[in-house]
Amino acid sequence: MSKVDFTALFSSLTESVLTTSRPLGESELSYAVPRQSSGFNDSHTIVPLDIPAGHPIYDEEVILATAVIRLRHPLLASRVSFTGAVPHFVCDTPITEASAVHNAKSTIAFSTFRDRNAEAAALQVQYVNPDPRHVFDIRSTVYAISWSKGVGIAEGQYILGMQTTHFVADARIRMNVVRHLLELLSSPGRAQAELAAFFALPLKPLQIPEPLEKLIPDIDPAEYAKGKQAFDELMEGSSKPLHGITLQVDGAIGKAMFKPTLLHHAWSPSESAKILRACKARGVTVTHVCTAAMAIACIQDATTPEAQQNATDDDLYFNASLAMDLSSRFQPTTNSTEYETATRIGMLTMFIHAPRSAASSADRLSALWLLAGQCKKISSAFTQSPYLWTFLKEAREVIVKGYYTRVAGQPYVPFITSMGDCTKVLPQRYPVESSNTTGHSTSHRELVVVDLLVGTKADLNTDVMRLWTYDGKLHLQFGYDSSRRNPDSVILYFQRVSETLTLIGLEEMP
Repeated sequence: MSKVDFTALFSSLTESVLTTSRPLGESELSYAVPRQSSGFNDSHTIVPLDIPAGHPIYDEEVILATAVIRLRHPLLASRVSFTGAVPHFVCDTPITEASAVHNAKSTIAFSTFRDRNAEAAALQVQYVNPDPRHVFDIRSTVYAISWSKGVGIAEGQYILGMQTTHFVADARIRMNVVRHLLELLSSPGRAQAELAAFFALPLKPLQIPEPLEKLIPDIDPAEYAKGKQAFDELMEGSSKPLHGITLQVDGAIGKAMFKPTLLHHAWSPSESAKILRACKARGVTVTHVCTAAMAIACIQDATTPEAQQNATDDDLYFNASLAMDLSSRFQPTTNSTEYETATRIGMLTMFIHAPRSAASSADRLSALWLLAGQCKKISSAFTQSPYLWTFLKEAREVIVKGYYTRVAGQPYVPFITSMGDCTKVLPQRYPVESSNTTGHSTSHRELVVVDLLVGTKADLNTDVMRLWTYDGKLHLQFGYDSSRRNPDSVILYFQRVSETLTLIGLEEMP
């Protein structure tokens, strides 16, 4: 009896042709490894919605819209396999529309509410909580969606929540996906038509986007050496003793004690406009000012009698690190506004210094502007350098070293991530399309995003200060794990930062 070549038989199966995979890249692994079973660093977007009367959104439409975004964004249709030496993304292109719908439905949780504000707040608490019962298994999916509709007096109100792993999508990329969902939901029948069109054509495998490392150009060793020298010069002050806030390192902390926490402050549109105008008048961004304010807020702890007694320098030095969105550097010129769903984040690091007197009320604002100027000078030199890719690699080494000193209880400044004006990524209003008697599409009403809630499930050793604007309002959020902090001191630190930003809006223009 002749031997059957099963390998050749399997390779001819439709499923084998429509399955793609690739290993996680280095940057993706750096987020995946600390995630653990508690879902640390998973981040979320929550949007409460108002829908015009007479235009309810049915659960089936949400499922169809989700099926469409899985086809548009293949990484969302992927899962993580641990069968090889390195974790792999695996993406199974659905063979039928029914399969696509079934896969999408399995990632959505449906619910109802009578109080939208309370429901949205509860959903954010759930997203931030490390309870394994509320953490999705990345061996099945890399995201989860929540769709909740109001009943009774809340009828016509909805809440859409989306949580993803950080190694699949950052905040702006996820907001872009949410925008896709809202555009589909505001146009009844559009998702069904797109699915039908997809499966009417010969099936092709969905292509998983390349990892960040594959997109970065190779660097000649001699060129890298020049970049390394330029980086070292830019990192002046790195040898100085650093100041900041500290973690509590006494005693072991078990998983049951993890307490990811979010602090939040929002300014009114008029207050926000004054703050942003003050920054513009000084030639800096609100990100530069926030970074400076975070450093100055740390000085409050460095002006105690004990700290003054041990002082050896007039200036205090800080190491600040900011998330840097690299998406635009890899976008095709044909569509510069539509980003592919994949994490494209680098880290910018800088060493800045301020006088001890900066924490005093008399000197705080003048020191703030000088420090913000330092932040602008260094960040501009970093991002505009011809050695950017070398800088990013070297910065990573500095940040990893800083992580271990932070865990050991050394002073640090929390990470900063500035998302800019999120209204540009996630508009507030979506025309609701309906069909009139002539069969033409009409649009007189709108689906409205009432608010935007974002956040990350902070891990034990990493704090993140997040800054964004939406609907004309400036938001500041601090994510941390309170099991290794004195909550009262953290709240005071956050208040000092927010109060400093408020002060610049009250200052007279130069």
